[in-house]
Amino acid sequence: MEKRALVVGGGIAGLASAIGLSRAGWQVSVRERAAGLSTTGTALGIWPAALRALDRLGIGDALREHAVRQRPELILRPDGRQVATVDTARLERRQGEAVYLVRRPDLLGMLHRALPDGVLRFSAPVTDPNAARSEFDLVIGADGIHSRVRSEVFGARHSLRFSGLVAWRGLIDPAAGDPVPREAGSRAPVLGGPAPGSADLVSPDLVSPDLVSPDLGGPDLDSPDLDSPDLGGADLGGASPRGTSPGGFSLGGSALAGPGLAGPGLADVVSGGEIWHPGMKFGYTPLGAGRVNWYAVLRRPEGYLPPRGDLAELREHFGDWPDPVPRLLDRLDPAEILRHPLHHVDPPLPSYVRGNVALLGDAAHAMPPDLGRGACESLLDGLTLSECVAATSDVSAALRAYDARRRGPSQRVAAMSVRVGRMSLSGRFTGLRDLVTRTLLAVTTPGG
Repeated sequence: MEKRALVVGGGIAGLASAIGLSRAGWQVSVRERAAGLSTTGTALGIWPAALRALDRLGIGDALREHAVRQRPELILRPDGRQVATVDTARLERRQGEAVYLVRRPDLLGMLHRALPDGVLRFSAPVTDPNAARSEFDLVIGADGIHSRVRSEVFGARHSLRFSGLVAWRGLIDPAAGDPVPREAGSRAPVLGGPAPGSADLVSPDLVSPDLVSPDLGGPDLDSPDLDSPDLGGADLGGASPRGTSPGGFSLGGSALAGPGLAGPGLADVVSGGEIWHPGMKFGYTPLGAGRVNWYAVLRRPEGYLPPRGDLAELREHFGDWPDPVPRLLDRLDPAEILRHPLHHVDPPLPSYVRGNVALLGDAAHAMPPDLGRGACESLLDGLTLSECVAATSDVSAALRAYDARRRGPSQRVAAMSVRVGRMSLSGRFTGLRDLVTRTLLAVTTPGG
């Protein structure tokens, strides 16, 4: 008898699992509460492991055709000094596969087209996940960061924790008359930076949490005391250096300019970067053909509403930062700016399965966007679950195998993301922070 699965949520994790289960012969129903596929969202970093997952789902080549490759880029301090370089060329040499950037709506479209007709239903919310457990052999909670399946089936204890940060993000398209990019399609990943979707981030992951222990010794980089004014002696944590703007940046001179080159348009921004300042950061990544992905992070209350609007808020804090940040801000359309408070699941779930229910993606391990692993982990979740289910007729055994294979790695990524986010915004021990970042990037291969 054909087995039946209900997938709650038509995002990346839900569609990936539905493709795999359909290919394994299951009867799958995906129910999405929205009226259609999301058309918002910026760029997602797709690293080699996630690309291999797409290959096994049959759409890896489609992504390679429509996505753009990334190039190395810089992480900078406010005075223009370099913290580190993220070397994706080294990753490609070691793993034989490039890192790609793809717009979230484009990836969703590829996944949707790989599904059999009639599997995905829009405007079809699941109001009682517990009741669905008796109707289907398998219920998959892939309903995002504010998962109803997680809260109703797994309990309210494992809910969301606010990070104390608010992220702004968006895409800037080329304007009429902009010059043709010198290197269309050149890319580069960055450490941290919010991106599309509820908890996804634009910038890709830099280090493999499986290879690097977060317990690095020395001062606790997770500690809120790092930002306490009574620690004293830390550079960049107090008043602005002489000759700089209140934001800590030189107001003139190309010596402190960021990786983007000056020019009338944005086509000259052919490599990306991220700038770290205590309590705030700004990142940008070119997507080819004059399009640029950008994001900004500030410490703000959870329900923060900029009193003079989002664009005025961004100009106030980032308007005098190194080029090309001011030019990017000049090209923003206030109606296109996305703003999100950043959350993560805390405490972590003791299991991703309960009975015949499994959690995937942000529903299972929503994390800050600072490693850019949201989309990658969601794809790996969806593929792994479908392969475990396809390998046995025992659904309970399949779900135990899925939990064993995915919970540990994904929760390590989430924990590392929290640490990296706090570290990048720290106003104290910045010298140690920079040393740790350079060391991690020197001794590890960026997460594949």
